[in-house]
Amino acid sequence: MYAQTFLLALAASGYRESRIPIEQSVAWHD
Repeated sequence: MYAQTFLLALAASGYRESRIPIEQSVAWHD
């Protein structure tokens, strides 16, 4: 469970830093 929380926090903090790459990934996946 702790690993999930850590991953969630890491993704949340990394989302702002790599927002564009994520948007591109989502657009490509969509």
